Amino acid sequence: RILLTISFLHALNSPFTLTPRLLPASWMHTMTKHSLLQLLIFLFTPASPFTIPKRCNLHMRHGRQSETPKIPIRFLGKGPNAVIREGCVLVAPRHESTHYLMKSAIFIHAIGIDEYGQHVTRGVIIDYPTAFTMGEMSAGSVVGSLAGNILFRGGDMGGDKAMMLHSAGEPVSSKSIGTSGVYEGGLEMAIAAIEEGIVEADQFKFFFNRVEFTDGELESLLNEMDSEGDAWTSVEVPPSLILNGDLNKAEAWMSLRNQLKEIAR
Repeated sequence: RILLTISFLHALNSPFTLTPRLLPASWMHTMTKHSLLQLLIFLFTPASPFTIPKRCNLHMRHGRQSETPKIPIRFLGKGPNAVIREGCVLVAPRHESTHYLMKSAIFIHAIGIDEYGQHVTRGVIIDYPTAFTMGEMSAGSVVGSLAGNILFRGGDMGGDKAMMLHSAGEPVSSKSIGTSGVYEGGLEMAIAAIEEGIVEADQFKFFFNRVEFTDGELESLLNEMDSEGDAWTSVEVPPSLILNGDLNKAEAWMSLRNQLKEIAR
């Protein structure tokens, strides 16, 4: 059985103290039952003062069938006119061909200056699940009801780090991400709050790694528009979609794309 050792660090002063590097695309193939992949889960309250001015399908996961109703969204612009801020979701156009970005819905969780003095925008892909639960991956560090939560792949950068997002608020963490209603960090408090019945396990979601853009990269991404006017789009969505632990690959992307088409009519 694959075993992942998860270490928990104290709160950091900034979400940009880690040196990002590319994670080999072949990592899933190298994770045999004899291998050990180490994740560091940074459960911190980020300081991000820098900013740039459920569905209708039925699906199965681990023997559970769920139906997510169509959810309301708020359109924040498309292409170079898209508003990018903490708490928004970026929806990829059909022509996006980058491996991790194609058919993706990215929740922007941090915007600010990194450890190299560069202004960057960071997010996690909300609909890229792995085949593992946190209980299988944490070597006993994530226990109770949270152990059954699926680990999602947030992107291809992050130095093999992971993060926990949730909608529990004050009982677990007081740091919200923009006005999204999504919060970050507070694992120990989360486990205690769930045991006491204050919050539910499905209010929490774990992400392995992230995506990251410099200002130049983000500008270039938003300026890419095809002949039909399709481009990256920014929206606001309820926390229930961002934290949906039953999403299959590209499922949120497809749902949001369909709703954006209806808005455009």
